Amino acid sequence: MEAGCLQVIERAFAAAPDSLQYLKKHSLANLYKYLIFKALESFPQRPQTLAALRFLGHALRHDPSLLLAKVTLKVLFKIILLLILPAPRSTALLNRFPKLSNTSTILGYLRTEP
Repeated sequence: MEAGCLQVIERAFAAAPDSLQYLKKHSLANLYKYLIFKALESFPQRPQTLAALRFLGHALRHDPSLLLAKVTLKVLFKIILLLILPAPRSTALLNRFPKLSNTSTILGYLRTEP
């Protein structure tokens, strides 16, 4: 999914005029925020969790203001729990604290206006 989306964004901005090139950074940041959400949507396995960590790095590179957002701590918390603890324990812990494990709020940080 990531590769296909990146191809579409690259093709779109290759055809876009120079006056719109500044939007590429925002588009990439939004893509990676969405991919973080999808990777952590359910209780993912280790590969999806590692992908979410990689997506977080890309999102922060394209949108450094995300570093100051509370949702970033929630995402990191969920990723660390899923990586360190066995699946049954991490699932039980995340179910115990649903507010902390709800990372869907990252979608609220999608930028529609640069």
